[in-house]
Amino acid sequence: MQEIPFGQGFYDEYPVLQQADTKLLQQPPTLAVGDIQYKAAGPTANLGAVAAAFTVGNVAKPILGETVTGGTSTKTAKVIGSFLTSGAWSGAGAGTLFVESASGAFTPGETLTGSVSGCTLTLTADFVAQPTALSQVGSGGHALALTSTETSADRFKVPRIDAAGAQWCSDWLDYITTDHPSAGKPNGCIAAVAAHASSQTASLIRLNAAPQGTPVEGMFVLCTTPGSAAMQGYIKSYSTVGGWYITLYDGMPAALTSAWTVYVYGDARNIARIAATENVALSAQQKLDVNTEADTALADYAPGFKKNTAVTAFTFKMVDPAGNPVTGATVTATRSLDGAAYAACANAASEIGGGSYKITLAAADMNGDIVALRFTATGCQQRDVTILTET
Repeated sequence: MQEIPFGQGFYDEYPVLQQADTKLLQQPPTLAVGDIQYKAAGPTANLGAVAAAFTVGNVAKPILGETVTGGTSTKTAKVIGSFLTSGAWSGAGAGTLFVESASGAFTPGETLTGSVSGCTLTLTADFVAQPTALSQVGSGGHALALTSTETSADRFKVPRIDAAGAQWCSDWLDYITTDHPSAGKPNGCIAAVAAHASSQTASLIRLNAAPQGTPVEGMFVLCTTPGSAAMQGYIKSYSTVGGWYITLYDGMPAALTSAWTVYVYGDARNIARIAATENVALSAQQKLDVNTEADTALADYAPGFKKNTAVTAFTFKMVDPAGNPVTGATVTATRSLDGAAYAACANAASEIGGGSYKITLAAADMNGDIVALRFTATGCQQRDVTILTET
């Protein structure tokens, strides 16, 4: 049984054995529609990913989860995996690209550009359903690309059945998926940025440039550099004060240098299911998991408040880019009701101590189904809190 991430496109390559002697097949397997399928709780189904042949346009390799956009058609798709049939990524290579969620038909001959890696690939033809591309990986094996929808099951199987003849041995591949520790279940690479040369610690990552997507609490960070073991962690907060800073919940084995690349994986819509964090001083009952499909990267969620009802001494913390509490800050408090423009709160915030602050929210500040609070101060991370009111 193989363990793979939940709700994330998956790609791998698998050997097949000859039926005659159970030795590794010496040529690419002959595959027909239905030979390699997907089986979870429902009926067995054909694989959902689509594939297309390409030639390499530059040395960058497409990254799992990034979006590729057609230069002519302007259509988009999400990358699942790829392999080369000839050449190399650093030269005149050619191969096959697997994607999901294509927004429409692509134009043969157009250039695809990756949103994160910056890869450029020239399509030989438009994407088509599997299995034709699966056997092109080489002698003795085949590729397998699974969509994020297919991996959004706790457990599933991939039947491999040589229905056409007696070429290779049939079997089932068995998979179990693993949850993200925060229950956010990241889905796709949203950013790949080099680390900055300074201000790094084991739990604080400084990026050298703005990330392509906004990191959100609970997202997964993977840090790599040639010749060293990869390091990883989970985002506690993200700040743009004086640069681009990611604070981790737990420190990595070492601080980064400018030789490292930082990859951020996650989906803000899934991360929005995370319970309210310890950075908001609410009761245990108020720190409930909120099942929302918010598309924005909000930091904290606070259910349990009444609509159009004043709240006395709503408390919150202000921290610096490194995540340390800030005292003596002059906090500006604004609020947005049901997506309207931000306006000043009726009352000013005041300090309690130790980086904790409080504000009395007037009934007018609470007169919405979704109340977005924003607290800002010089030298502090912006604090966003979303209140889901009850009637």
